[in-house]
Amino acid sequence: MKNSEEKDNITKISKGSRKNQENFLCINPNKKLYLNKFDFNSSKFNNECNLPNFLSNFQQRKKSNFDTKYTEPEKWIKVKNKNTSENYLKELCYELKQIDPSLNYSKIGKIIHCNFRGYVENQKMKEETFQNLKKFVKTHLNDNVLFYLYKRHQNKPLLNELELYDTFKEEIIPHMVYIGKNGKTPYIALEKNELTAEFLAIMEGDGSLKSNGLDTTITLNGIDEPRYVKYVKEKILDRLFIINPFKLISIKNSKAVRFKNGATSVHYAIKEIGKGFLKTGLVPGDKVKNKIDITDWIYISSNYMIKTIKGLFDTDGYISVKYGSFILGFSNSSKPLVQDFYDICRKLGIVSEKKLYLTNKDMQFVISKTSSIRKFLEIVKPEKFREPGRRVFLGSKILYLNAPLEINFSVKMEINNWRSNEDTSKRFTYTLDNAKRLKKCIEKYYNSYLKKVREFDNFLLMTYEVKIFLSETTIIESFTNRCVLKRSNYFVITKNLIDTLLNFGLIVERYYGIKFLYDKEKSEVKIHQFPSIIKKELCNYIYSLLKDNPNLSEEILLEYIIYEFMYQNHPKLYDLLKFLKYNINLIKYFRFLIKIIREFLRRLNTPNLRKTATAWHIIKYFNDIEHSRWKSINSIIKDLME
Repeated sequence: MKNSEEKDNITKISKGSRKNQENFLCINPNKKLYLNKFDFNSSKFNNECNLPNFLSNFQQRKKSNFDTKYTEPEKWIKVKNKNTSENYLKELCYELKQIDPSLNYSKIGKIIHCNFRGYVENQKMKEETFQNLKKFVKTHLNDNVLFYLYKRHQNKPLLNELELYDTFKEEIIPHMVYIGKNGKTPYIALEKNELTAEFLAIMEGDGSLKSNGLDTTITLNGIDEPRYVKYVKEKILDRLFIINPFKLISIKNSKAVRFKNGATSVHYAIKEIGKGFLKTGLVPGDKVKNKIDITDWIYISSNYMIKTIKGLFDTDGYISVKYGSFILGFSNSSKPLVQDFYDICRKLGIVSEKKLYLTNKDMQFVISKTSSIRKFLEIVKPEKFREPGRRVFLGSKILYLNAPLEINFSVKMEINNWRSNEDTSKRFTYTLDNAKRLKKCIEKYYNSYLKKVREFDNFLLMTYEVKIFLSETTIIESFTNRCVLKRSNYFVITKNLIDTLLNFGLIVERYYGIKFLYDKEKSEVKIHQFPSIIKKELCNYIYSLLKDNPNLSEEILLEYIIYEFMYQNHPKLYDLLKFLKYNINLIKYFRFLIKIIREFLRRLNTPNLRKTATAWHIIKYFNDIEHSRWKSINSIIKDLME
């Protein structure tokens, strides 16, 4: 009767509307049943489906996805006793005799198909025998008697009565599970918590659970990500596997290091995960062939989901800088795993402009919106972003992309020359060596560039680069946290500068309205395009200042523009001044606007020159202004005349 009810319940849900399937259950009869869109607390769910039976059926379906080469290890059960002088099985037999006096050791042994007297003395039995014993005592004794015996022999002082009863309903008889031949190794189940959630995600990314039922490995990059290797060992593995710890093995002629564990009990614990109806751990065997996905109990808690995408991102994710902005991505050969990663991000409110897309081998999910990247880093807190070498690489790249074009071209040329000499077609992505190479290259060309600037502009002093360049002594913090004193007035990329650059990249959206033009004849860069709304607002501001006080010096006007107009009204534009590339050209552009508006006002306020207050006459008056700027100056004058 129960089985037919379960089938009806599942059919009722699977035949529902598309909306109900998406929000409630999504059933794919050809592959498997997904539980990742449930609301486990929903009264509707509890009414429509019997959870324990439903999940039991689900578990049977999921097991069909396991690698066929895998065979579960032999399991032995040892019954727990309160102490050596008291015996649970003897007390159990006593209670059974109160119900039926004929139930002696011999008769019970015949019913459950074993030598029961021997088990009473030895306390250890095969799993099949133990399951038969459980069924037998449940049919002959009521829960009150069984719970009384369970409390006497189960040593769980931290659990209250209700929690203990829940454990009892699951176990019935207090026992320990032993794994392997003759049951010598105790099986310690991994609890369903945040630590286990992150560990499983690391396994799904860079781990391997062999079909032989023995070998469990995690392979990481020990050269480029030493901090993460230490994190996985100390914060994850050493806490989860105290009895059977993982061993760290170096691989010859490789950057890789491998955590390895050959214990059957550990392998089985990772496959099984916990007790109860959601014993969904990892699938042994080939991860791609098995089309692994995120285990279903993860979706019960948002904290589990956060730790899961953290573990996945730290292993198979990437952070890069493109056009001066951060890009985060996750790629894996298992499409269901990438789909689950994408779904969790959406559940956490991390939205991406692009959906999932396929490459030659992998499926990818990319986040490029600055606000979503910031939210991802704040919620997930990935270790990948904390790796010192990677932070140097990312910060240096932001500085390189926002550097004056002269520096940008020189750095790019040197990197390309190095790649051609190395005969590598690979992209210039993060490695520890590449981080050091890029940092050294940027420092070299920044110093040669800054030496050309003989007299520093007062407003140039606010840039990150010049502030450090002019400091009396500069400390550079290397990757090993040792400090090396460099000579004064020598520009270096420090840890503080890196932190500032990364923070800048996460807070400030790029100003796409500003475009630069490189003049080959004069070998200089100038602003070719400026946001029209801000430009009109700025010109009116300069006009109002000069109209009230025509004798204001250029330096004072620049201070007003920077610290009042930009800082208060356009903070994003103000932050751009902290980069040398933008600072030099914006200050140059502001000086140009002051020059034009001052001359326009002079002509407007002089009666015999009023008619000459035009773009053509102003360009003719100044010898250093190109005729190509006539259109820009004319639009400024038109706006001011309005």
